Amino acid sequence: MRSDQSEDFYKIALSTPNLRALGFTGAPFQQLIWNNVSKLERVCIDAEIWSTSLESPLILLSWLLELANIKALTVSASTLQVLFLIPGLLKIKLPCLGHLESLRVELKPLSPIFSMRLKAAKSWKAALKPSPPPIPDGIVDFLIQNSPSAKVDMINFSR
Repeated sequence: MRSDQSEDFYKIALSTPNLRALGFTGAPFQQLIWNNVSKLERVCIDAEIWSTSLESPLILLSWLLELANIKALTVSASTLQVLFLIPGLLKIKLPCLGHLESLRVELKPLSPIFSMRLKAAKSWKAALKPSPPPIPDGIVDFLIQNSPSAKVDMINFSR
């Protein structure tokens, strides 16, 4: 890849008219360009954070903003923590997720490394506090604001 194209390195164009389900695990550094994904119904996201920048949380939010027609969303507790790093997130009015029938939150314990990165991203003062709660207050209501009748399931995973 030539250096003058480096800004395109993390862009992924999706043009998959028959795609019904999509799963992602890792740090969201990939800008997704959504083309012709109208049949996408189920999305599963298990996001982490690798740096203290807001890039990953904002990219993750941009993905959610494109999910107009999905019916089922599965997210991990770490995904909710990454989203919650966006200042004023809960004040945002989502123009998406209006067809959501099911929200599944996987309550996997946060890894020690993820917890350290999360604290560093929030502030150095946070490093002195205990690990963050698995689910930030208000984040589930934020995700279902356009689908208040969506069924919400909390799934516990233990190590």
